[in-house]
Amino acid sequence: MALNNATLPFVLAIAERSWRRALSEDPHLRKGLNVCRGRLTHPAVARDLGLPLTAAEAALAIEPKDCFMSLLALERLANGSYFN
Repeated sequence: MALNNATLPFVLAIAERSWRRALSEDPHLRKGLNVCRGRLTHPAVARDLGLPLTAAEAALAIEPKDCFMSLLALERLANGSYFN
């Protein structure tokens, strides 16, 4: 019951707004974000994995089309056609 009471406001915020808007507007909810748009947004997770950290605000601002383009760029880098 206590866990339900503690998490219900966050669930409602996400349900009433989009997940992206809820996280953008609520710093407490945003602190629970670990990964967004393929980028690590939690300092401890990034540190422990030895990977780069992206500020949650910056990751939330990335448009889905930008993520697709990033994946496309990675694919081109992997097959050597990025600079062609």
